[in-house]
Amino acid sequence: MLDHSAPEARCALLILIGELDDWTPAKDCTPLAGGNVRVKVYPAAHHSFDSSRPERYVAERINLSSPTGRGATTAGNPEAWADAVRQVKEFFGKSLQP
Repeated sequence: MLDHSAPEARCALLILIGELDDWTPAKDCTPLAGGNVRVKVYPAAHHSFDSSRPERYVAERINLSSPTGRGATTAGNPEAWADAVRQVKEFFGKSLQP
């Protein structure tokens, strides 16, 4: 579980996360939005949406977000992946200016 009482970020931060991510849940990231932190949640996207792999659940994966501490789903999502590439380019274009 994230500590949501952490001080405000001093530098820009972009979090791109899948709505269906059961490994690093979006619900833990969305409260961080604001100030220098931008969070974009991709509907119907799992962890590792930036891949071309089919949906796959692996019960043996260590997952601190799971009640059992194990199991996580990954799956590519072409639409989310394409948008994430655009988001990162835009973010770097704005955030890495001299």
